[in-house]
Amino acid sequence: MNKAQRLILIVLAVFVLAGCILFILAGKRSTRESEPQKAELKINNYLLVDDNIKLFEDHAEIPLVKTLECLGFSSFWDSDETATLSYDEKKLKLSLSDKSLMDLEECNNLLVMAPGNDYFCCNIVEKDVIVDTNTMHHILRFIGLNNSVCIDYEQGIIYVLTD
Repeated sequence: MNKAQRLILIVLAVFVLAGCILFILAGKRSTRESEPQKAELKINNYLLVDDNIKLFEDHAEIPLVKTLECLGFSSFWDSDETATLSYDEKKLKLSLSDKSLMDLEECNNLLVMAPGNDYFCCNIVEKDVIVDTNTMHHILRFIGLNNSVCIDYEQGIIYVLTD
């Protein structure tokens, strides 16, 4: 192998190694390692204050039951683990032990990773479920509420708006 061929192989090896390093670094999520910041949650002009509202670099986590109650849902706790959430004709059954939110008509669990979501949060905290904003958007959409869930990262405000 002559000098030119060796140089070409070295350059190719450097490019391959650099590509591998970039691929590995791109796979690491800085939001998983960074500390969340406190945020405000505004639901149709109502300000919800809760310690479990957290803002990360690319998503936010908000309390499901409290958000639904602010949107007009009524909640009835059958026990410490289960609740029925009602809005107009829609009834949902929340089970904290199963981490499920079942639509009673269609028997679908709504606490699943939303399509196109690259992050999923479903943590139980004090008779509530902390979910990511994309999951909240899809839950509201599935139950028939036209909605918009937006995050103002500069101001630290999460908006949940419905028609």
